[in-house]
Amino acid sequence: MKKNAILKHICFPLLLTFITPCYGQKSEYFFQYGMRDKAENLLFYNLGNGIYRYDAVSWKSSHFTEQDGLNDNNSESIYEDEAGNPWFSTNKGVCRYDGKSFTRFSTKEVHTNSDVFSIIENLDGNIWVCTRAGLFRLH
Repeated sequence: MKKNAILKHICFPLLLTFITPCYGQKSEYFFQYGMRDKAENLLFYNLGNGIYRYDAVSWKSSHFTEQDGLNDNNSESIYEDEAGNPWFSTNKGVCRYDGKSFTRFSTKEVHTNSDVFSIIENLDGNIWVCTRAGLFRLH
């Protein structure tokens, strides 16, 4: 039983590692970044195709796009805050996923007209976003 659990956690990332960067692969299938969250889900994004979440325990996957609440299908980074909520930086701002729905923060709320590259949380729990225009604290 333990061997199967280990295989579930290893097989999917290995599959992505060896298949997605292949020469001639279409860009909509080329994953740019991935991370494992506190709930053991694997989160991935690729150019223009939204966010993919894979539960290695149940083998269930989800695909999130603008229709599901993302503020843009082009994601630049994924960050998980101390509460375990994943944050996604996009060309149109930032959004947070609470496990049920997305909360959007537009570029105006992030105080920039530029796309957001990365997200970080400081020791006080403040969320900071990095853009072409500089570093801003999300209020």
